[in-house]
Amino acid sequence: MKHLQATMTISDGLFLWSSGAPVNELINQHLPSVMASSSPSTLSLAAPGDGRKRHKIEGRLVPLPKAIHLLGALPSDADVSDTFRTWGLVTKLTLELATRQMVIPSIYNGHATWRVLLAKSSDKNRFDLISDSLPHAGHAVPTKERGGVKIHTAKTTIRTFMDNAVNHIYRTNTYPGPSRGWAREVAHALSGELNSFAPKDARFHSIPALLSEWSSNAEAAPLKVGFTVLLPHTPTGQFRVTVSIHDPANPQDAAPINKAFQAGNKLTLGDHTFAHPAITAMRGLSRSTRIFPPLLATLEGETPIEVWWDANTTWDFIHEGAPALLDAGFVVNIPDAFSAKGHQRVRAQIRVRGGEASLKGTKSLQFQWEVILGNRVLDGETCSKLLSNNDPIVWYNDEWVLIDPADLSKLPKNIAEKQEISTTDALRAILTGELNGTAVVADSALSAVIASIRNPEHLPPPKALRAKLRPYQQRGFTWLAALNKLGLGACLADDMGLGKTVQIITLLLHLERIKKPSLVVCPTSVLGNWQREIQRFAPSLKVHRYHGVDRVASFKGMNVILTTYGVLVRDQDLLAKVKWNIVALDEAQAIKNPDSQRAKAANRITAIQRITLTGTPIENRLDELWSLINFSLPGLFGKRSAFQKNFATPIERFGDNAVAERLKRGLAPFLLRRLKSDPSIISDLPEKIERQCYSNLTDEQVRLYKGVVNNQIKEIKSTKSITRQGHVLAMLTQLKQVCNHPAQLLKEASGPLAERSGKLTYTTHLITAILERRDKVIIFSQYKEMGIRLQRHIEEHFGLEAPFMHGGTPPKKRDSLVDDFQADNYDMPVFIISLKAGGTGLNLTAATHVIHYDRWWNPAVEDQATDRAYRIGQKRNVQVHKLITEGTLEERINQLLEDKRALADTVIGTGEKWISQLNDDELLDLVSLDGDTYGGDE
Repeated sequence: MKHLQATMTISDGLFLWSSGAPVNELINQHLPSVMASSSPSTLSLAAPGDGRKRHKIEGRLVPLPKAIHLLGALPSDADVSDTFRTWGLVTKLTLELATRQMVIPSIYNGHATWRVLLAKSSDKNRFDLISDSLPHAGHAVPTKERGGVKIHTAKTTIRTFMDNAVNHIYRTNTYPGPSRGWAREVAHALSGELNSFAPKDARFHSIPALLSEWSSNAEAAPLKVGFTVLLPHTPTGQFRVTVSIHDPANPQDAAPINKAFQAGNKLTLGDHTFAHPAITAMRGLSRSTRIFPPLLATLEGETPIEVWWDANTTWDFIHEGAPALLDAGFVVNIPDAFSAKGHQRVRAQIRVRGGEASLKGTKSLQFQWEVILGNRVLDGETCSKLLSNNDPIVWYNDEWVLIDPADLSKLPKNIAEKQEISTTDALRAILTGELNGTAVVADSALSAVIASIRNPEHLPPPKALRAKLRPYQQRGFTWLAALNKLGLGACLADDMGLGKTVQIITLLLHLERIKKPSLVVCPTSVLGNWQREIQRFAPSLKVHRYHGVDRVASFKGMNVILTTYGVLVRDQDLLAKVKWNIVALDEAQAIKNPDSQRAKAANRITAIQRITLTGTPIENRLDELWSLINFSLPGLFGKRSAFQKNFATPIERFGDNAVAERLKRGLAPFLLRRLKSDPSIISDLPEKIERQCYSNLTDEQVRLYKGVVNNQIKEIKSTKSITRQGHVLAMLTQLKQVCNHPAQLLKEASGPLAERSGKLTYTTHLITAILERRDKVIIFSQYKEMGIRLQRHIEEHFGLEAPFMHGGTPPKKRDSLVDDFQADNYDMPVFIISLKAGGTGLNLTAATHVIHYDRWWNPAVEDQATDRAYRIGQKRNVQVHKLITEGTLEERINQLLEDKRALADTVIGTGEKWISQLNDDELLDLVSLDGDTYGGDE
């Protein structure tokens, strides 16, 4: 998309054009959904500095709502032009401001609109940086006029787009507003399509002017006002606070505030000149007094003056006033010695004591409260002396010392007394650096243990291993062994296809001397693969396959027991009685729902070390990650409700980066994640080419589709709650069946298949091309009945046997099908697989094509299935064909999936359940065929 340029117009939206290949071809290839929602147009672009010269350009106009959707979902590493990338940054800043409610209402010429609020200096700086980086093409003027044209500056164009975007976003909210008065009329004008504000009551005619004054005061001023706290040099002195003015672009360029009143109409700071500095300085100072009232003292003279405060007022300013002023765009300078880690700040901390021996097999560690000044631990006598007056700032050893009352209020009465904390709570506190808001450190012995986990010493692989580990696999084995030595669990979350199995086998071989069996739990589809891999890489290990109707619990003398999640649930009482060495859950997303029977059964198993293996530690929500980590290290992040409150909600709902970083620090020693896309991990993997393949509905499919929507929408509108949800899910299933093939919806066991489904016709063409090249292909479908029909169609059309692996295929048959497909011959070029039965664990590198016949509507699940072919051992490029029926719910949900993939941590939900939460109108928009309207009142 490097040749696709994005020019934002003042009024029409986003204009897409190309500096290279034909624009329609580029958009159709990379942005197919835009093709349907944009309109072709030919405009003349006039660039800045070249206002009289125009360039006639063909392109497409994308309306504002679609432009927001498109640019907001643009990945940060997307291979796009500079204009496209910059407008993506603008949109993301706009959406962030809208989410943080940094918006203000405005009324101009009788029209009410929403505007973005750039009150925080950090937001203003980001706005300036983005504006400076916008290429001329990004704000050229599309015009049909003759003669010279006015070219808007980058800042004007960007600000107009941001205001229009938040106005569109906020007008869609459903808040009814106040019940009466002028505020109700303003609220009404700020929502919906009509934006006129013409108050009938004469008393309210001044409201637009008042709103304008309020909003202009809220914006970051041309000059910034700043405050600096200076410490007195004697124990009886007062704290001096000076007032200054600053250049917003370079706050270090500053001057005392009286310079603003001496400068007249202009003031120069650094490289910039400011008009009417006294007015803007007074306006800023007035705002500051509303934020922190004690600053009113600065306005007592003819011109603003410095103020003198006692220790308590100074503490209030540092603790409450300074953060609020900084958020409002002011400059605040606090003595470095009083900062969070300053040498003149007294604070409490917790020191946890332990070592390697205390971590293994113990449930608790000792900890002790400490009071520190800078980096020095204070003794009891000193603490008592400092705290005796209950003052937040005190004179001590010839200097002022700040004491945080909230921090020290957590101290117990006897801080010298040693207390106990659970091992998992201690680990969490040490790794995240805090416990209930109090800083936590480890003693030297425990610090050394944590360091050994983060950077374990090299451990040579067992001599009996018949495999050469890649460097990252060697590091993974060493890391697992280091945690095993400490009796700690692990989550090996390497990308699919990077060899998690061989890393676990190496660990099992390393622990072969321990006379306890290890348990590996995996999906039925990969049970045989585990057995073959162990026999191949570690033939000395004694393996027992505990599965099947006639399974025998003969674990004595065995090194490894292989079983499935189904057997784990059924035989959990028996398996829970065994004292296991290692319990490893392969494809551990099987326990992502902590309320599931599989998760509950797994958590009953006891072992020296618990390990989860997954290529997708998070498929939809952080709650899933908690389930995996809570199995590996029970209690590490507390109870589920506490994790939801302390981590999941702040991160998922509010995008709290500080909390996300704290979670990352806590997870880092126990979760290892490497990606195939990282060239430092693996450089010899070929390319994966993903294509979205669109097909049309046949006339028969159109009739069936409309019939399903009409019938089900009527039922949905007349039902509520759980019954409604059932109807919604039934409709989705039926519509997906229609898109697949009419025979699937109509449950036709026989009869013609060809020419009745656009998707099947497209698949036939794909398979024809694949067979002509003598390539092999995997076809995934989530429906057994569709897999059977695909199997029959391929046999009838190509005269070719295409085996179908599904949930009812016996394990031995699965193993033989995998072997036949992987064989060097061309006897089995097409392999049909049920997504649930074979979407994980299998090694099918003989395939160079993967067809997703119908969509699972979960990107992580589809990626797992794709990586049956795209994994270590693959020597050729893999082409992934994702089939989508144009104009249907499949196309709309595909766009949602792409947004979900692009926007980190954006959660739609598992499967289709989230769709049942849509209201009737939203649901109708989702499922209606393009250009059709259903569900009327007739």
